[in-house]
Amino acid sequence: MTDKPDGTEGFVTFPVALSNYIVRTPDGHRQRIVRGIPQKGQEIEAVPPPPASIVYNGVWRLSSARDIQVHDWDFDDVKHAYDTLWPLGWRLHSLHVYARPVTLPGPITLPGDFTRYTAVWRQSTAAEIQLYARPFAEYKQRYDELWPLGWRLHILQTHVANGQELYTAVWRRSTVAETQVYGASYALYNQRYQALEPLGWRLHLLQAYVVDGKVRYNAVWRQSTLDEKVLYGKSLAEYRQRNNELVQENWRIHILQAYAVDGEVRYNAVWRPGLGSEVQFHAKSYTDFRRKYDELLTLGWRLAK
Repeated sequence: MTDKPDGTEGFVTFPVALSNYIVRTPDGHRQRIVRGIPQKGQEIEAVPPPPASIVYNGVWRLSSARDIQVHDWDFDDVKHAYDTLWPLGWRLHSLHVYARPVTLPGPITLPGDFTRYTAVWRQSTAAEIQLYARPFAEYKQRYDELWPLGWRLHILQTHVANGQELYTAVWRRSTVAETQVYGASYALYNQRYQALEPLGWRLHLLQAYVVDGKVRYNAVWRQSTLDEKVLYGKSLAEYRQRNNELVQENWRIHILQAYAVDGEVRYNAVWRPGLGSEVQFHAKSYTDFRRKYDELLTLGWRLAK
């Protein structure tokens, strides 16, 4: 291949799309771009990796599905990515929301907590509606508006920023029945679980989060005849032991979530009957996660959880 200037007879310039880079906008803002074609004269830079304090867990299954990811982005950037990907037929597969301090070059650590997003999109034409980082009252009002219109929860995340509990949700079209608990203690959550299980309700979504050192639970149940097994608040070693036992009995992960309390990482898990192969990865840095992701991608494995 020979490099020639634009306009050289017999040569054509093809623009190349790039993923996950930063450009500086005319107003001086550093905009993260999930996918795009840099313009002539535009300076770009790589998106920095998430800080080492953020650890990754993952479950891969064999699939031909494609995905697009962003890690540790702020709201403006992730919303820009969403709006870019939506008309191209990408929809949210998973979304993790959390708060952390932000450090600027210097280094200067800004006061307070800042909400960050890690998102995975997959190709789909499903309609969806989102709400980001709002107080419970606003979330519940939106839920009650959407319910009679035939929207049901696809993703639900609560995080705590500067002492405030904030809700992020994604709804998709459905008419299935569902019931929920929000911000419940383990005792109240488990009481609800034990009451619903014999009535044919199974966990669709489950999340633990920590407020003032206390673990709280959000849960969404849907009607199902499938069996399930559950584990709450265990160490990684305890989770792995239980998972290894259940895999031999043909159970596979339906929900896996890690959270930190009193300086220790704890795991919640829900298993359902299954036979498919899966690869799991626990409590590693982004660099290790990315290396594992790239290794498995070429072998036909895709992120399931």
